[in-house]
Amino acid sequence: GTVAKVLSREEIDDAFEHWNNGSKNRPKTRRLVDPMFCRLRQYNTLYICGTDEYGTATETKALEEGLTPQQICDKYFKIHKEVYEWFQIKFDFFGRTTTKQQT
Repeated sequence: GTVAKVLSREEIDDAFEHWNNGSKNRPKTRRLVDPMFCRLRQYNTLYICGTDEYGTATETKALEEGLTPQQICDKYFKIHKEVYEWFQIKFDFFGRTTTKQQT
């Protein structure tokens, strides 16, 4: 099913809030728009995104939800991926900071 059928608006908003370290004004949204604009203009663009899974925000959210930091990272990575797919946001690479290549 689509993200709309699987996730509530609150869960999507919560994913964005976590992604912005608790900020609801979503300043990182522009980072989604700039590469799409460049692609529309046919500029040679490499669009890389991912989840930052280290730090206080991750630990705090894990404690709030009664999960381990790894469980919270897995949960929100999946939500982020589904949200981007639902909005048809295409990355050349979508990764996460807890992989062996990043750590």
